[in-house]
Amino acid sequence: RTFADVYTYPVKSVNLASAYTPSFYVALEGSQLAPVTDLHPVHGIQTSDGGYVLTGKGVEQDGSSIKEAWAVKLNSAGGFVWAWRSNITGDDAANAVVQLPGNGDLLIAGWRKLGSVGHRSLTKLAHASGVEIWTGTFGDSASSNGAWEMICLTSDGVVLAGLHQKPSTSEMSFKSYGNVAEGQAVVMKLPLFAVTSGTPPTAGHASWVQTFAGFLTSKAARPVTNAANSNIVVLLYAEVKEKHATLQMLNSTGSTVWGPTDYASTQYEGTDVQASADGASVIVTGQGGTPNTYSAKLTKVQAVDGTRLWTKTYTAGGTPELIFNECWGAVVTVDSYVVACGTGIENCAGTRNTADCANGIGDNRTGALPRNAGVWQSLVIRTDTDGNLLWQRVDSYKHPSFPALASSMPAHRTSSAAEWVVATSDGGLAVFLDEVNGMGVMKLMPSPTDVGNSSQKCTQITRELAAKLSAAGHHPVLCANSP
Repeated sequence: RTFADVYTYPVKSVNLASAYTPSFYVALEGSQLAPVTDLHPVHGIQTSDGGYVLTGKGVEQDGSSIKEAWAVKLNSAGGFVWAWRSNITGDDAANAVVQLPGNGDLLIAGWRKLGSVGHRSLTKLAHASGVEIWTGTFGDSASSNGAWEMICLTSDGVVLAGLHQKPSTSEMSFKSYGNVAEGQAVVMKLPLFAVTSGTPPTAGHASWVQTFAGFLTSKAARPVTNAANSNIVVLLYAEVKEKHATLQMLNSTGSTVWGPTDYASTQYEGTDVQASADGASVIVTGQGGTPNTYSAKLTKVQAVDGTRLWTKTYTAGGTPELIFNECWGAVVTVDSYVVACGTGIENCAGTRNTADCANGIGDNRTGALPRNAGVWQSLVIRTDTDGNLLWQRVDSYKHPSFPALASSMPAHRTSSAAEWVVATSDGGLAVFLDEVNGMGVMKLMPSPTDVGNSSQKCTQITRELAAKLSAAGHHPVLCANSP
């Protein structure tokens, strides 16, 4: 465990004076999970005691190709509490986690290969100790493999989203490590009693199951609650529509309210969906844009009928064909949206300027620092509820022994890609990161000059900077007293 300093990149950041600031940044190499290595966190939560749980996959040991599911619990200060790994003989992964109500235990959704069959799996862990209580599967077979990508709580149960009917267990890739190329999207609602008992649930316990013809998987399914309805919004993916974020709204019994609605004109892959605080709208995050570019994207949609209200684009700057901004999770507050992304040069193959790529020059702005292809940084974006940029910050891990930033590309400049973000009980944000040697958590707290969480919803920057942001495609809302 290392409590790190932070490298912050001001040229790629916007309105840092108002941005939330790091209160701690902890990085773990994951020795407690040994012999599992090459850890890749993809999801996380804050637990009822103020701590954090991260989930993901790793390689079962050096030299192996077998993937293994894991979870790690940290306390509220980022200190290690416990670690769990599945310790099975076949491939598996932990794709998402929730905590049951009333300071309850943890449920981890993912997949697990038993024999030759890839099963949709749900694992229950004791919150206090990380001890596995049970793991349940849901009737998959050799010709119909499956996996869960996401789990969320509703007022009376849990909703699982993923796929089944996949002919094989090849390319079982999810979240930031890829997409499946086969299967059928499926969403299942389980009642609370089925997951709070001492024995695992089965498909027979489901309150309802909905499948989605023509779609390979459901990236997420989340409750949308307002005075009129308590519905479930489903984010769908199909390989032939990779750049088409698609939504379908279900009612409380799993029947279709509207959709599937294909937002093809927005040209991006949807990776997460969240409901607004009042249940009147939903937002979809992801990445995409013109061919061969990956910018951060947000789309806002009316919950009542799926009408698209707007789509906004965000970037850390630089050459679009070189620098990718890949976004995975979003947080909705009463008056803002927050998106977690990785930003960096994927690789130099097929780029328009191979020489610049080889030298790490993806951004020629004054003060922008070069970085090798394959080196990523955390990009956290905060907007108001109209999608207007309030601030964004670009950061990476800095070991306390590392020197200050330099204009060259030293070996100590390591990758730090934000994979997920959650709002914390003290008004901050917890960003879960994939580090080059493990996992990280960066805790961000509001700056004294932050104005994005007030009813004013304005950005305290100069009008000159606002004009530059608008020209770049951002549209900040100025405070009345902005100079």
